[in-house]
Amino acid sequence: MFRPRNRTIVVFTALLLVATVPLGFVVPAVASTPVADEPVADTPVHHAPPAQRHSNAATLDDPFGVGSHGHSFPNGPTSAMEYADIDEAPGSITVGSYSRYDGSNPLNNATRATIYATVAEEPGLSLSALSEETDIPRSTVRYHVRILQEEKLVETTTVRGKRRVNPAGDDNPALAASLSDEATASLLETVARDGPASVSDLADALDRTPGTVSYHLERLADDGLVERERAGNAVVTTLPDSVAAAVGTTMDAIDAD
Repeated sequence: MFRPRNRTIVVFTALLLVATVPLGFVVPAVASTPVADEPVADTPVHHAPPAQRHSNAATLDDPFGVGSHGHSFPNGPTSAMEYADIDEAPGSITVGSYSRYDGSNPLNNATRATIYATVAEEPGLSLSALSEETDIPRSTVRYHVRILQEEKLVETTTVRGKRRVNPAGDDNPALAASLSDEATASLLETVARDGPASVSDLADALDRTPGTVSYHLERLADDGLVERERAGNAVVTTLPDSVAAAVGTTMDAIDAD
C-alpha cells in the first residue's frame, strides 16, 4: 500500500505526462478521418482584382484588341487580317471591327478617309506631319496607314530618315517628300520658275544663307531631283525635265487653289 507521499508523486507525474503530450498527435488524426455523408463545401473562386484582369476590348492605345475577339496583328502569324476599327471623327469615337476580307470599304471610316484624302492632296508627308496636319494622334495615324497599305491605297517609303506616305503608284516618292518639305520645296519651285540658278542667286531669292541652300541642294542632288554643274566660279542648279514638269504641275495646282 502506497504511502500518502508516494501517491502524491505518482499523481503529479501522471498529470505532467498528460500535459506534455503534443496535441498534433491527436488533432490531425481526427481532422483527416472522413465522415460519412458529410457534404463537401464548394471550393471558393478567387477573382482577380479589376487591375489584373485582361481586357480584349480595343482602345486608342491598343487599337488591335488582340484576344478572344479573334483580332490579329497585320503581318502576324494568322491568316485572317482583322482589326479593331477606330474612328476619331469630331464628336465621335467608335470601336468596331474591320477585315480586309469581308468586302467592306476601308474608307467608310471617317478618320481613315481623312488621312487618305490628306495623303492624296499632300503626298510625301511623314507620319508626324500627317498627325499635325489632320490633328489625329500619331499612333492612330500609324494604325490607319497600315490598313491603307494592306488595301493597296497608299505606299510608304523612308526618305531622309523619315517614313513618308504616298498614294499607291507614286513613281517618285523622293520628289513627293521634297515637295512636302517647305525648305526643299521652295528651292525646287524657285529653280522651276526662274531657271538655272547659282547658290548665291537662290540664297538671295529665298532670303537664306548660302550654307543652308547648299545643304538642301546636296540632299536634292543625292535623290536625283536636281542637277548641279560648275559654270566658271559658280555652281549652277537645274532640274531634270521630269522633275521640272512635276514641280510645274504642283505649282499650277497651288495657284489654282
